[in-house]
Amino acid sequence: MICSCHVVSERRIQRAIDHGACSIADVAAVCGAGGTCHGCHDSIEELIERADERCGVHTGVRVRVA
Repeated sequence: MICSCHVVSERRIQRAIDHGACSIADVAAVCGAGGTCHGCHDSIEELIERADERCGVHTGVRVRVA
């Protein structure tokens, strides 16, 4: 469990990121994680950074590269 305030798993956060969430605010808007106590921000940021390593970023929009 990454976010205990909203009981949000890493898998749920990863799905939000995979569907376009590219900031903690985006993740919070989609699933609530990171929106309350901010204790999970480091973990969410790490997941976002890992996604950025796998994907290209073009004008602020994450795009999968082959």
